[in-house]
Amino acid sequence: TTLPTKLHFIMVANTNDPRIGYSVQKDVVNITSQIKDVATFLNIPLNFVEISGTKFGKANVEAALANLKPAANDIVIFYYSGHGYSNDRNADEAYPQFDLRQSRFDDILVATLNASEVYNTIKAKNARLNLVITDCCNSSLGLLKPEGKTFALTTKSLMTWEKSYCYDLFMKSRGSVIATAAKKGQYAYGNTDVGGYFTSNLITAMEKYLSKFQTSTPTWQQIIAEAQTSTVSLSLTNLCTANTTCRQDPVYAISVSK
Repeated sequence: TTLPTKLHFIMVANTNDPRIGYSVQKDVVNITSQIKDVATFLNIPLNFVEISGTKFGKANVEAALANLKPAANDIVIFYYSGHGYSNDRNADEAYPQFDLRQSRFDDILVATLNASEVYNTIKAKNARLNLVITDCCNSSLGLLKPEGKTFALTTKSLMTWEKSYCYDLFMKSRGSVIATAAKKGQYAYGNTDVGGYFTSNLITAMEKYLSKFQTSTPTWQQIIAEAQTSTVSLSLTNLCTANTTCRQDPVYAISVSK
């Protein structure tokens, strides 16, 4: 007999930031409703921890990770939306540092965690399926997340999800996924209408592949790859000044088996 599955969802979002807060709030609404829909659709309990607003900060993220005790058949989803920067001291580190300061006067080199640190911490807890999704810049420290001018459309229609596809994706998959919005040296765009480009495109890709109208069972590889492609396309339509590229290439690693 397999253990019943529980879905653990840790959402970290810098919703109070004066510059990107509105875009981040959109991400929160989009991703939270998506994950809640999955739990409802599959009829599995949801253990939801939200670290946003005044609760945002490194100590609360570390506490949430320490308190995470998934069983062997559980699913863990960690999501981050906020500021990020590239670890310039470590050329090999492809994933961004989270900016977890509660005030701009905190030390940014202390109030931070790297996406891959979080990923490794979660993987070590041996849940059946781990997803770490981050929507933040991965550029040199000191550059602000810009406002993207183009609009992605997050399309949702729960009516058309195919139960077996959703079940397969979340209940039969085993392994881990890490995906971040931009590669080293790049901004992650977002705007107040749709939130982060990557988050919006990820949800749209998930909707597409879970649809009853798809002819085959989807994989995490297909969904994340599609989100990557559509994010790149969307970023290239941004109006950019001549000396900067607006290109945004999400980076990911997937090791999932059935």
